[in-house]
Amino acid sequence: MIFALGLFVVSLLFSAFFSGVETGFYRVPRMRLVIDAVGGDRIARGLLWGANNPDAVVATNLVGNNIVNYLASASVVAMASSLLPSAGISGEVLLTILSTPLVFVCGELLPKRAFLKAPYQLLRRSFWGVAATTVLLAAPSFLLWLVCRALSRAAGASIEPLRMAVRRRELTDAFSEGHAVGILSSSQRELALATFALGAKPLRDFMVPVARQPRLTTRANPDDVLRLARRHQLDAWPIEATKFDDSATRPSYVRASRLVTAAEPVEGLPIEPLTLFNESTPYLQALTQLEASGQPMAAVLGPGRKVVGYVYVDRLQQALWDAA
Repeated sequence: MIFALGLFVVSLLFSAFFSGVETGFYRVPRMRLVIDAVGGDRIARGLLWGANNPDAVVATNLVGNNIVNYLASASVVAMASSLLPSAGISGEVLLTILSTPLVFVCGELLPKRAFLKAPYQLLRRSFWGVAATTVLLAAPSFLLWLVCRALSRAAGASIEPLRMAVRRRELTDAFSEGHAVGILSSSQRELALATFALGAKPLRDFMVPVARQPRLTTRANPDDVLRLARRHQLDAWPIEATKFDDSATRPSYVRASRLVTAAEPVEGLPIEPLTLFNESTPYLQALTQLEASGQPMAAVLGPGRKVVGYVYVDRLQQALWDAA
């Protein structure tokens, strides 16, 4: 009887542990984990790994919960055999029904509520338990993870879109809280949200297709460049090139401002090489690189390394302000 009671208590504690940790990983603020992890906090690094690999955390918690639930059931049956030896199966069923509210409240409801209110603090206190159970249950958790991956592939479903939506929601909440306490102004918050909304979009969504982009030829003269610049109010103009390889001439462009500000008359065109991006390059990467290099435009490459369009840094910036 004493052994069965002790096993029931231990099972109840582990049930509370697994239930709380699962809720904690879903609720913990990722930005706090990242900041502490970058600062060198080892516990934060471990928790960040768990937050970035939810499949492993869920598999471990499922295996652990099933084990402790089985042990709790076995302990209840053992206690029923000791307390009500003549009742048989009826006594076991009765004691199981009576213990169910206790298991639900103490093993599920209360720990989930506690980790929901203070996920970061409680996860830090539970970290070594999480690490130990992850190692001990690695084999069955890995098998469960493989089954889940196989089912996801068979169904053609992926958790990645949902994960990205959750992260976007976390960032939105963080910016809203920063605005509420006066850290961010309204314009700063909107600009930050617009940055994250556009940041991962491919550059093809922002380029001017080759067919719609006026281009110069290598036979153009400075007067042609200045005439185009005045007509379209653009400083940079690409030199016509539709395809290139390692042995061919790199796509280039010319700036009208270089002709206007030249101290002496310029013979020919002051051609400069174009920055090159693939059409799948993220918007934010392209904008950051162009601003850092001081380039006003870039060429966008499609299949076969063919120039399919052009992007201007001022238009990329305008897209960000429009989104904000």
